Amino acid sequence: MSQQQSADWVRLAQSPSRTERIEAFFGGHGYEPHRHDTYVIGQTIAGVQSFHYRGGLQHSLPGGTMVLHPDEIHDGEAGTEAGFHYRMVYIEPALIQKILGGRPLPFIPDGLSADPRLRRAAQPLLKAVTDTFEPLEEEDALYDLAQTLAVVGGQRSRRQAFDYLAAERAREYIHACFMQDMTLDTLSQVSGRDRWSLSRDFRTLYGTSPWRYVMMRRLDFCRQRMRAGERLVDIAADAGFADQSHMTRPVYQPLWSLSGPLAAGDPRLARFRLHNRSSVTAARRTMLTAFITRRQPMYQLVNLAHKFSLFSEQWQPKVVAEMNDYQFKVVRIAGDFIWHSHPETDETLMVVEGVLRVDFRDGHVLLKAGEMIVVPARGGT
Repeated sequence: MSQQQSADWVRLAQSPSRTERIEAFFGGHGYEPHRHDTYVIGQTIAGVQSFHYRGGLQHSLPGGTMVLHPDEIHDGEAGTEAGFHYRMVYIEPALIQKILGGRPLPFIPDGLSADPRLRRAAQPLLKAVTDTFEPLEEEDALYDLAQTLAVVGGQRSRRQAFDYLAAERAREYIHACFMQDMTLDTLSQVSGRDRWSLSRDFRTLYGTSPWRYVMMRRLDFCRQRMRAGERLVDIAADAGFADQSHMTRPVYQPLWSLSGPLAAGDPRLARFRLHNRSSVTAARRTMLTAFITRRQPMYQLVNLAHKFSLFSEQWQPKVVAEMNDYQFKVVRIAGDFIWHSHPETDETLMVVEGVLRVDFRDGHVLLKAGEMIVVPARGGT
């Protein structure tokens, strides 16, 4: 094997681009089962790259091309003791759709193709991650790849009665409003397409469900903010998650697989070394700890006016800060507040704007803007 290595490594392209690219070597186990909402297109440079895909075990060799469809679960490991060296590019289905003009996404059933046309079309996008793209160069390469995929690949769905323009309106709305609560009815109104037809169209044209597409846009937003060193609790609130715990599990899940461009721009990943499967977990956890704690400030101001501006409707509590076992939430309320109790903790209510009537078993109080009340544990409001 020409690329014999003593340790595993992963490198990510650092230059701005419309796609994400990685190059890696693994001597044994590569990554756990996971999926993307993008096309994953790659070529094995040396060795045998084995992966489970759509119920079968596939083996990628030099000379072939891997084409993994959006939302398909896959893993990766070395097929021989020599390990494997490969390059991957992650391409949003919307980029392919803009070129194909609304045809169903091309589909390679087994995730592998030996067609030389596809290999030639993919190679310009799979050059070394240290090489950069000029914008026109990348756009031409994407055009050639999309057209070749349409010729070489079949279509997963043969249904013809779909509305590309309606699905694209829904997709653009998701990009503009992913931080808000969203329903299929909302997307139906925005797109002008009935909700179940829209849901089917979206899957056909973009390879994933509207809800998963929303979640991935939120996670992309969170990763960008985390790389800037912002506090996790603020990121979760701004991204539309109910609290930090709802964000961290889906955000960090792709990191365990080491399968995609989660930490693009983070120099730690370029130095990442994995020696065997037992050390993989420890190494990934070490990297995750550094990633979470990097530049996390011990204090930060909370702008309540900004937090309230993120609310699309009433009654959506958002955690804006945490201290020890306490959470600080903001909420916009119109109408009645549901009776509740809190036997284990005190509760402080402070009015930022408007008037709040708080009823107790033995009376009530009226709170105006700038006023607050502390309700002790076991109290009820």
